[in-house]
Amino acid sequence: DEKIAGLADKFRLGVIVIFNKWDKVHTSYKKIVEEFRFKFKFLYFAPIMTASALTLRNVDKIKDKILEIHNNYSQRVSTSKLNDIIKKATERHQLPSEKGTMVRIYFATQFSTKPPKIALVMNKPQALHFSYKRYLVNTLREHCNFEGVQISIIPRKKGERADNTEEVKENKKEILGK
Repeated sequence: DEKIAGLADKFRLGVIVIFNKWDKVHTSYKKIVEEFRFKFKFLYFAPIMTASALTLRNVDKIKDKILEIHNNYSQRVSTSKLNDIIKKATERHQLPSEKGTMVRIYFATQFSTKPPKIALVMNKPQALHFSYKRYLVNTLREHCNFEGVQISIIPRKKGERADNTEEVKENKKEILGK
């Protein structure tokens, strides 16, 4: 389970967690979910379902959830909607400055799907702290249905292309095995 979850995380796949054999469970659902969420913190975005292959409990709902997660994985959010969400987020919680210089997000745009990748065009992309990035991801989740899907936020300077970012270079190395 850990290896599969790690691969899903590494390749940024859509994820649904299904607890099978639910007809035999003797522990409470809440306790099992707490243990899972503690052990697999990196899958915080994944929905959890229970099922029983023996009694066919919830088996029919799995297909619907797979289709929903695939739609979330493939969805494209318009630039205007992204910019509205990011603007409201920065108004609610301002970007921290870097060495006394204001850090600004000029605009946001989604440049890829499967998984959704969003570029933030900024004056100081290196100043975007991981905690603020996490805040923006959580804000996006509040306004768009990204259940079961990881969201990549990639800060860039004006005029910088996707192929130049470090994250894209690292992903290419992993895929090509170099």
